[in-house]
Amino acid sequence: MRFKIILTFIFVLMLGMIFSQERTKTKQKSKNSYSKKNPTLEKNNELEIFNKVFNNLNNSYVDSLNHSKIIMAAVDGMLESLDPYTKILRGASKERYEMLAKGKYGGVGMSIDEVRDTVIITRVYEDSPSYFEGIMAGDMILAVDTTNVVKLGKSATIKLLKGEVDTPVELTILRRPGKQKKFFRLLRGSITINDIPYWGLDDDSIGYIKINKFSKYTSEYFKEALSSMSDNGMQGLIIDLRSNGGGLLRQAINILDYLVDRDMENPILVRKGRDSIRNYYSKNNPIIDKSIPIMILQNNRSASASEIVSGVLQDLDRAVIQGQNSFGKGLVQITKTINDSLKLKVTAAKYYLPSGRLIQKYDYLGDGSLIDAEKKDSIYFSINGRKIRGGGGIQPDIDSKKNKMPGFVRSLWANERLFVLFGAEYSQKITDDAFNLYRNYLKNKFGNDYVDLGQKYAIEILNDNSLSYFEKIIIDKEKEIELSLNLSFINQAEKLYNQLNKHTAYENLSNKNYDEIIKHAIEVRKYIHLSDSEARPSELLKNYLTDNNLFFYKGSSSNKKIGKYELYSILSRLLGIIIDLDISKLENYDIYLYDINYLDIDSQKEDIATKNSALSKKMKSQNEVLDWYFKLFYNLITPPHNNIGFSDGDVEYIAKKFKLFSEKEKLVSLFKKFVDSYNFNYFIDGEKEFNNLKNRLSSLPEFVDTESDNQNFINEYLRKKKFNKLVKEMENYIYKNKKKYFFLDENSDWIINGIFREYAKLSIDNSLSVKTSLYLDNEYQLALSKIKDKDEHYRLLTFSR
Repeated sequence: MRFKIILTFIFVLMLGMIFSQERTKTKQKSKNSYSKKNPTLEKNNELEIFNKVFNNLNNSYVDSLNHSKIIMAAVDGMLESLDPYTKILRGASKERYEMLAKGKYGGVGMSIDEVRDTVIITRVYEDSPSYFEGIMAGDMILAVDTTNVVKLGKSATIKLLKGEVDTPVELTILRRPGKQKKFFRLLRGSITINDIPYWGLDDDSIGYIKINKFSKYTSEYFKEALSSMSDNGMQGLIIDLRSNGGGLLRQAINILDYLVDRDMENPILVRKGRDSIRNYYSKNNPIIDKSIPIMILQNNRSASASEIVSGVLQDLDRAVIQGQNSFGKGLVQITKTINDSLKLKVTAAKYYLPSGRLIQKYDYLGDGSLIDAEKKDSIYFSINGRKIRGGGGIQPDIDSKKNKMPGFVRSLWANERLFVLFGAEYSQKITDDAFNLYRNYLKNKFGNDYVDLGQKYAIEILNDNSLSYFEKIIIDKEKEIELSLNLSFINQAEKLYNQLNKHTAYENLSNKNYDEIIKHAIEVRKYIHLSDSEARPSELLKNYLTDNNLFFYKGSSSNKKIGKYELYSILSRLLGIIIDLDISKLENYDIYLYDINYLDIDSQKEDIATKNSALSKKMKSQNEVLDWYFKLFYNLITPPHNNIGFSDGDVEYIAKKFKLFSEKEKLVSLFKKFVDSYNFNYFIDGEKEFNNLKNRLSSLPEFVDTESDNQNFINEYLRKKKFNKLVKEMENYIYKNKKKYFFLDENSDWIINGIFREYAKLSIDNSLSVKTSLYLDNEYQLALSKIKDKDEHYRLLTFSR
C-alpha cells in the first residue's frame, strides 16, 4: 500500500516534466489524433509510461534504488525544462528565501569574516543579543559553546551561531586592544534584517539611500530614512540599487508609494498571470515634494523588484536613471510549500510598467514564451512623451560604469582579508591621528577657549588624557549599550508593576516588595524557557515555586509571602506578562533592579532618554571628526561639523598641517610594512602571466636540466643560460616594482579607501564604512553633479535620448 502511495505522489510530481517532453509518435494515427482532442487520455497514457519505467527500474535494476534521490532528480529535471526561476527550494536556498520573506532569523545578531584561521566580527546589529551583551566589531571568536572555531571556517561558524530563538549559546572572544579573553553567554534572538546599510545627507543636503535587497522590512527602513532626511532639508535624493537582485514585490510597491503622486485610476504596475490580472496603485501622497530631484543608480545585476522601482520612476518621469542596462527580469514568482523541507517557487505572472512595457529580456528557452514577442524592442512613451524601450531590462538615461578596482589592489583584498586585519590592528593609531589633527585645528581657530565649546563639537573626548581616543570611543559604545539595556529593563518591569496596580489588594506594597516580585517573575520566565516539560505555564510556575521551597500546598503557612500576599497568587496574576518577557535583555537584570523607583518610573525613563540623547550627539560629533579626517585623504577639505564658520584661513591651516602626499605615503608605507610582516602573497600586473609562461617554458625539453646526447651541447648550454638569465632578470624586475606598486596613485587611493572602510566597520559602524566607499565611487560622484544641476536634471526628464 505504501509503495502505491509513493507511486501516486511521483505521478503528480512528474506531470509537468511529462508534458514538457516531446510527444511520442505512434503508428496509429487515429489514436494519436484522438489523444490530441482528449488531453486527459494523453496525460493518462504518459503517466502509464512513467509508471512502467519506474516499476521496471524498481524490479530489475542491478542495485537497490534510492527512491527519494530518483524522485528529486526527476523533479529537478521537470523544472529544468521551464524558465530558470521556477525551481525547488531546499536547504540553504530555502533558508535564504524564508529569511527574505520573514525578514528575520534566529541568531545572535552579528556579521563575521575569516582572517587567516580566525573568525572576526565585522558588524554587530543594534538591539540584538550580541549588542546588548557588549560584543563589538573587531572581536575575534575563539569558541562557540565547546567548539573551537579557530581554523573551522566562516560557514561552519555561522551554523553554530544560528539556532532557535531563546536558545543559549556561549562565546569565547579575544578583544583588542590588549588581547583580553572574554566570555559571553547569550540567548539567541529574532534578528530583524535591515537591507539598507546606509542612508544620510552630504554637506550639500543631497540624500543617499543604499538598498541591498527588498526583504520584509525594507520599505519601513526606507520610509524612516526618507522622512528623516526630508525633515532635515533634503535637496535631492540618490537611490542606489546597484547589484540589488530584487526580493519581495510588495516592498517595491510600498517604496514607490512614498515617491510618486497618489493615483487610484492609473496603475503603477500591472501583474498578468495566465488567468488573472492585478493592478497596483499609488495609494498615498508622497513623503517628499515633487520639486526634489531623484537619481537612481543601477547596473546589470539590478533585477526584478529593483527594476520595478527604477522602471516605474522612469515611466512617470520622476527620476533619472544612471548606470548600465538592468538585468531584465519581468517575471513574478510565487511559492508553494511541498513539505517541511521543500518549497516550490513558480513563475506565475509577468509585470508591466505604467507605459505598458514588459522589461523581461529574451528568455533562456529561446522560444519567446516568457516575453511578448510582438512587443520585443518596441517603443513606448513616458508620461512626458520621452521614448523608452521595452524588453532587455531598464535602459539608463545616463550611461556610466563604476571604475574597477586595480588588479594589484584586488590581489591584496583576496589575500586573507588583509584590510580587515590591518583595520583591527591599527584602529587606535588611526583614531588618535584623526583627533590630534582635530584638536590642533580647533586650537588654531578658537585658541585655548576651544575647551569650552558646545556639544556640536567633539570636545569631551579631547579633555581627558588618561585614555587613548580609541578607548574613549569604545567606552561610549559600552555606555550606549548599558543605557539601552537599562531602559529595556525598566519598560518590562513597568508592565509587571502596572499589572499589579490593577488589583487594589496590592496597593500597599513597598518598593522592596516590588523588587522581590519582579525578581521572581524574571526567574519564572527563565525557568519556563529552560524547561523541557510540555506542561502549561501555570503548572511550571507552581513547579518553580516548589523547587525553590516557596510553595508547599494551597493554604500552607510555609508558602512564601510578600507583604500579606502569597507569592504564588501574585505571580499567577502576572503570568500572562511573564511569558512575554524578553529574556535576551534580562541576563544581568539585577544591575538595574534595585534602582527603580516604581512611583516615579516616568522620570527615570526621561532621565535615561536625556542621557542617551546627549551620548548620541557626542558620538555623532565624534563620527563627523573621523569622516572629516577620511575626506582629507581625497583632497576634500571641509568643515568637520555642519553649521560652523569655515574660512579660507581654516582651509589654509588644514592644508598646511595635513600634507596630502606625505600623509598618504605614511599610511600606505605602514600598510606595506604590515603586509610584508605577515608574508602575504600578492601579485602585480603581469606577474601571474609571467609565472605561467616560465613554468610552461621550463617544462619544454630544450630547457630541462638533463644530460643530452646532442653533439652540439655548447649551443644547448648557451640557450639554457640565456633562458635562466632572462628569468632571473624578470624576477628581479618584478620584486623591485612590487614596492612601487603600493605608491602608485591609482593603487594608493584604493588601498587607503580599503583601510578606512574596514576601520570604520570594525571601530565605528557599518554605515560610515559604506559612506567612505562613496569617496572613490565615480558613478556616485557623477550622480551628485547631475542632481545638483536642476536644469540638467529637468532636461533629462523631458527629452528622449
